[in-house]
This record gives sequence, structure tokens and C-alpha cells, in this order.
Amino acid sequence: MSSKIRIYTRTGDQGQTSLYGGQRVFKSHPRVAAFGTVDELNSHLGYLITFLDKDHEIKNLLTSIQSDLFAIGSSLAGKSLSSHFLLSRTKEMEKLIDELDIKLPPLNNFILPSGSGQSCLSHIARSVCRRAERHVV
Repeated sequence: MSSKIRIYTRTGDQGQTSLYGGQRVFKSHPRVAAFGTVDELNSHLGYLITFLDKDHEIKNLLTSIQSDLFAIGSSLAGKSLSSHFLLSRTKEMEKLIDELDIKLPPLNNFILPSGSGQSCLSHIARSVCRRAERHVV
């Protein structure tokens, strides 16, 4: 019988959490902030996906990104992730961004984060993504 991961210690955590492998660190540790923010981004993308039609062209892409974010978050928590995976996915994402960007009109000024519900959720995900990047680098 496999054991289920508990979400609490039953003894109090003294402000600490465990990384993958058992190392204890304070919840204010930069790695915890990094994988927590990556997890937050993943949640925002999941919420955004609920507003897309079943066959929306971007839905599969966002779901794939969620899987990548899960792997990245696990890596930040201490589980190994190959540098080849990161490099290849980064190159794939850059290529995809370029392909999508070509379809858009030129951006001559900043865009206010408003509009439809989906647009606002996209802006939230974008800004959380930028925060995650600041924590990770």
C-alpha cells in the first residue's frame, strides 16, 4: 500500500518545510518562494484554461506549459531535472512565441491589463510568470 503525502506535520513545522529528499528549510527560503510562485502560475493557467472552449487552439499549449511548470517546480524543490530538458523546452517555447508573435499587430505602446475575463487572467498569469522568473534566476 502506498503512503499518501500529508499536507501537514501534526507536530507543527516551526516555519519550515521539507524539500525533495528531506532537507528542512525555512518557508522564507528563496527556493520555497521560487517553487511556490511557479505553482501559483500553474494555478492561474489552470483557471484560464477553464474559460477556453474545448477545442481552443491554445488550450493544449497551456496544458503542456502546466506540465513543464510542474516539472520545474519539482526541480526547484530538489528533484533532478535534466538541463537538456530545460534547454530543449526553452528553445521550443521561443520558437512558438515567435510564431505566435508574427500573427499579432506591432506593439507600439504598453497595454493596460484589462479587457475580457480571459484577457485579465492572461495578464495575471503574465505578471506572476515574471515574478517567478525573478525568484528562479
